[in-house]
Amino acid sequence: MTKNKDLFLDYGELVFSPRFDDETLARAHKLALEFVGSHGCAVDLARLSEAHQLAIKAYLTARRADNSEWPMVRIVRKVTDRLGINQNLVPELVRIYKLHDHDYMPMETTAEALPRLAQDRRLHIISNTPHDSLYTELEHFGMKGYFQTFTLSCDVGFRKPRPEIYLTAMKKAGTTPNTSVFASHDITEVEGARRVGMQAFLAKSLAEVVETLI
Repeated sequence: MTKNKDLFLDYGELVFSPRFDDETLARAHKLALEFVGSHGCAVDLARLSEAHQLAIKAYLTARRADNSEWPMVRIVRKVTDRLGINQNLVPELVRIYKLHDHDYMPMETTAEALPRLAQDRRLHIISNTPHDSLYTELEHFGMKGYFQTFTLSCDVGFRKPRPEIYLTAMKKAGTTPNTSVFASHDITEVEGARRVGMQAFLAKSLAEVVETLI
């Protein structure tokens, strides 16, 4: 693959490894309850958990139907509407959930591989995500500067492998399918990129991306 082609990377499970489970969600719920309680909203954990579960169920149902994406604010508003929480509190609740409902770490080979990839190519991210916590995550580890553009499904309204997200990413980067390469840990995302004319390949780590391209 030609070295001068821009490289678009999947984020989760290729650049960073996220962990979302009952423990991380409980942490976010605790912070959310403390926040709304400090603003006079009497909500207990059981009610908050139920409202959140219903919101996530609705989100996943819509997502499975057509690979559309909801931004986190839409999910949180479903929770606050059900609980009668003041809508003025939504922005801070969005911040709490997007930063605290999961943990994150760079994949094992990311720190070494990113500088090597950036030597020969402009790097970009295309991520399926309902929020933009990846900016904070990359900044925390000093890695955000390696990337020229970020295309998030929460901004586009559709997830990979929908063509809209790849086309938006190339438009932001000022590239065409002939000058773009995409790598992902997910074969359906690779196939979606190929359908819009991008070169694309499967990789389980950035070390594998380096082996393929350098």
